[in-house]
Amino acid sequence: MRSPALSDVDLIGLLARHGRAHARVIGRRVGLNPAIAALTRALSAQEAEPCSDTQTSGSAVEAEVRHRLRLIMRAANSQHAPAQQDSHPPLPAANEAARTLRAAAFSGEQGALETALSTVLGISNNAAREITGFPTYGELIVALKALDIGEAEAFLLSAAVFPGLFTQRSAISFFLERYNALSPVVARQRLSDWRSGLSCPGQTPQPAAISK
Repeated sequence: MRSPALSDVDLIGLLARHGRAHARVIGRRVGLNPAIAALTRALSAQEAEPCSDTQTSGSAVEAEVRHRLRLIMRAANSQHAPAQQDSHPPLPAANEAARTLRAAAFSGEQGALETALSTVLGISNNAAREITGFPTYGELIVALKALDIGEAEAFLLSAAVFPGLFTQRSAISFFLERYNALSPVVARQRLSDWRSGLSCPGQTPQPAAISK
């Protein structure tokens, strides 16, 4: 328990499993994390309290220990997570993404929308071209739903990319039904797979009919 090789997480595990039996020994370590030191003092103090107060104070100390353990474990986990987070940057806010995509879609510049999709989604240019080059808007609505873009803005963008698919009123209704039925969780998982290279747009089968 005095080995310098033991990390904060290791010490927390020992305290969680053995409590007061190890608290005093761990408390003697040099350079101990202040939060862990406070835990050892609390557990040692519990052991020294009179028997008449044991039940009441014990519950309070245990609650405090659990709270501190959660805080330390949360901090420890956050220190190990950055590598994965950096590989998948957070998505922009929905209104910001919508403005960027709308400006690109109506700019009249060839490839502008694909570049914008690549930027806001964090995917390759090739993947973005697969979205706009797909025969239907099936992959585009996945991207827009993952960005949490509203149905009106999603329709505007889809109509700009696939104008020939909205020549009938029923096609518009069908689009709105399909977009609202698409789960944001499913859409974000699809996007995560695109970003990770586990799949690419166009690989998942789409419904054959997209207009009525």
